[in-house]
Amino acid sequence: MAERADPDLLGFEEGSMYREGVIRRYNWGNDNITGGLVLDVPVGMGWGASLLTNAETLIGIDKNEEAIERGKLLYPHIDFRIGDMLNMDIDDDSIDVVVCFEGYEHVSREDQFKLIDELLRVVKPEGKVIFSSPTVHKIGDHSENEFHLYEPTLAEFEETIIGKFDILEIIPTSEMKCILKPIKNKENIVVNVTHNRVPAYIHIPKTGGTSLGQLEIANKDTLKYREIKDIDMGGSIYPLNYLGHCAVINTLNGYSRLTTDRGGMVNPETGGAKIIKVHYEDIKNFFKITTVRNPFSLLVSLYCHTKVHNNRYRINKHPDHEIAQHGFEHYIKSIISDDRDPDRWPNRKFLHIQLFRSDFKLAVDWVNHIETLDDDLRVLAMCLNIGYEKKEYQRDGKIGDYRQYYTQELFELVAKVWDRELKLLGYNFDSFKHYELHHSVKNSYNIVKYDWDKDQLTVGDKVYDPTI
Repeated sequence: MAERADPDLLGFEEGSMYREGVIRRYNWGNDNITGGLVLDVPVGMGWGASLLTNAETLIGIDKNEEAIERGKLLYPHIDFRIGDMLNMDIDDDSIDVVVCFEGYEHVSREDQFKLIDELLRVVKPEGKVIFSSPTVHKIGDHSENEFHLYEPTLAEFEETIIGKFDILEIIPTSEMKCILKPIKNKENIVVNVTHNRVPAYIHIPKTGGTSLGQLEIANKDTLKYREIKDIDMGGSIYPLNYLGHCAVINTLNGYSRLTTDRGGMVNPETGGAKIIKVHYEDIKNFFKITTVRNPFSLLVSLYCHTKVHNNRYRINKHPDHEIAQHGFEHYIKSIISDDRDPDRWPNRKFLHIQLFRSDFKLAVDWVNHIETLDDDLRVLAMCLNIGYEKKEYQRDGKIGDYRQYYTQELFELVAKVWDRELKLLGYNFDSFKHYELHHSVKNSYNIVKYDWDKDQLTVGDKVYDPTI
């Protein structure tokens, strides 16, 4: 018996996570359909396909005869057909939208390439494929679902579509969803990268951006775009506009007081780390990216950086150097103290403040996580169709396991002070399991906001005031 989504089966009862997952997946697919001929494969007994109400005509293909016969009774408006998704009885270039949810993992690794080829064959040149599949972090990992023959990493998924599909949108969570545009004319294909496909990197301190920036700044003027015929993987990600430690200013209010107009490590007005001012109008046409880090780890890295005498930086003594000499606990309690200048970073306010513009809205289009940075950059390059190659980090703070710095009391204090930030970014003490702010944040522009003056985070209708 094949794995089958059926609202009458155990596990798919009202309110169950599996039922909600099917509904959420197909509702998202339906939102990206505007009429036309739609193919759902593998369709099963058609429960999910029945939610694709925006389709003008709907075909469903599955090799399970029992499921097909049941579907014909339940959903007579769907044209059910018995068939193999690797070899469908569908004309070339005939389908406006192909929906392929949770089928990829049910075939072998070799057949995953064949499936992508078959989807490419049947979709119209101007059509699209709406796709989902579970993904794993490392090659060889598996969820232990007996029906899944091969669960890919994101990099392995990319390998099957290179030269065949461009990615219009991707939601790269553990259940990866994406929209693919077919590449039908493969003669002399060169992707024409415009400003809105060139990443501009906003470097939040202690999130691995120094390595990323240094790797890219040497060749940021060499705009080497990905070519389908000859994929050049010669430089981490490229092209890249490295903006450094900057804040995006859209108005004169809020945390623009933290910024100055020129480069440097110290803001003489606040005595804290200098954040360079960048006006939104100057970068609005770029694809703005940044990297975040577990706040528990970020604070340890800040402390170690602050404590040492480092000749690699333009100044070799941090303004918080003295308080760091008294230990990590003293450092944390000092930066969250009521005596701390409220416009001096870091303090008890948002650590990843550069995620937000001075008018409170999100400043970026994409968020990487330092814990999965190589994978995130690869997905980013895949989404924008630009170059990527894994590189060694140029700087390694060697802080070891950040958890060794925390007593139970200090853990509880940090968890309380930065509770909102931990929840927004999806971190816990050990690492992160999920996150509310996904890689692609375009759907969060008007949902997630942060007011520096009020120290107030807003997510939709919910307002999160400081906890202490």
